[in-house]
Amino acid sequence: MRIAHFITFCLLTPMLLLLSCGSKQTEASTETDGRLSVSKKRNLTFVGLEERAVFEALALNGRIGVPPENDYIVSSLFAGSVQSIYLLPGNQVKKGDLLLEIQDEQILSAQQRFIETAANSAFQRAEFERSSTLFEEEIISRKQYQLSEQAYKSAESAYQSALQTIGLMGLEPERILLGELSARLKVYAPFSGVISEINAIQGQFVTSNQPLMRLTKTEHLHVEFPVYEADISRIFEEQRVLIARPNTSEYTLEASVHKIGKTVEAETRSIPVHADFTNPDDQLLWVPGRYVQLKVLLDESLALTLPETAITALESSHFALRLVGETDQAYQFEKVFIRKGKTAEGVVEVLNFKDLELSDRFVSEGVFELITN
Repeated sequence: MRIAHFITFCLLTPMLLLLSCGSKQTEASTETDGRLSVSKKRNLTFVGLEERAVFEALALNGRIGVPPENDYIVSSLFAGSVQSIYLLPGNQVKKGDLLLEIQDEQILSAQQRFIETAANSAFQRAEFERSSTLFEEEIISRKQYQLSEQAYKSAESAYQSALQTIGLMGLEPERILLGELSARLKVYAPFSGVISEINAIQGQFVTSNQPLMRLTKTEHLHVEFPVYEADISRIFEEQRVLIARPNTSEYTLEASVHKIGKTVEAETRSIPVHADFTNPDDQLLWVPGRYVQLKVLLDESLALTLPETAITALESSHFALRLVGETDQAYQFEKVFIRKGKTAEGVVEVLNFKDLELSDRFVSEGVFELITN
């Protein structure tokens, strides 16, 4: 008796499983008369034709740059030993901040020459004024007067030269004349920005005008990138450029071409192109010199589109599922042919949009699964 029950159970089990599977497949999707019926339990979402910008994209690599006038090489007018460096690369500085100090006897000598020329100029001025009076009273000769005038002009010229040197050193003439001399030259930031390079170390002897560090003004950053000469004819000013966010592949930052170079770089056969950020706040994400990934948008135009997820490839063609009816329990769809055009930012240009209606609704995702199940 138990054996008979066991045999009956074994025979019924596959049938029940088959019926169960058939029930689930019917619940998922069934095709009748070219129409696909899908249970509403699937919680499908729908999309329609939408006018969007489509384009081809020229993928390139570039770097963050600054205008030439915003890049400054910090150096010293005098040779000497680097005594103190107060910053590191990447530090933000304000105009007038102390950057480093140089020490040398020549620095002290320049201040001493300024004191001497100032004193000599004052003396020669007084002598010239006295000679002018004596000459008017015909007490001295014209030659004596001219010699006095020449001596004064020479002394004044030497004083003005020494004064300019003191000014270039960033020193205050009044304090030097009061006797406040120092063998150290303090180098200050000429404008606010970021320290992008440091080329000296403490204790190093440096020559005059030797690059010690680079100070970059970050108020305006742009994107610099090379374009091969074969592609340069497709680049124009104000053309849109998409830029990937730092350390991601999300091209969500936007720029526009600002300037196109006029010469071809001999080795790479490329031409430099500059683009400005559309949103100035996007500059805050970058530092000068950093590499970027970008896409230059080519042949951009408006077109009727569908999301890429709403279209599936099947037998060398592309299809979407258009909603054609529904009941309380199920949706009815028909498979429609889609002729694809350009693809951009997750949408596809629909070239045969005249075969469709703007009011049509399409399954937004999972199309391949629904068609093939």
